[in-house]
Amino acid sequence: GPEDVSAAIQAHADGHALAGNARYAKTWDVAGERAGNEVFVDIGAIVDLLGPTLDLPDDARDILSQIGSFGFTAPSRDDQLEFHAVLTVDEP
Repeated sequence: GPEDVSAAIQAHADGHALAGNARYAKTWDVAGERAGNEVFVDIGAIVDLLGPTLDLPDDARDILSQIGSFGFTAPSRDDQLEFHAVLTVDEP
């Protein structure tokens, strides 16, 4: 709605845009060329947010805690469609 658009514009003006997020920037740096439809998921933030509510075995929680983000983009050119998928891993 209009309130969400206004909030997004204000956040961008205040310097709190998604493009300034380090995980976001790293994901798209690795993905290379981008265009068309894109998907970005900050997996690390989701795991942190859900924290203790995630009923996972310890090994699964350890694996998820190392994942940073997931990105997908589908650039097209010269009558070809490419799929670029990136899963970043945070270094300890």
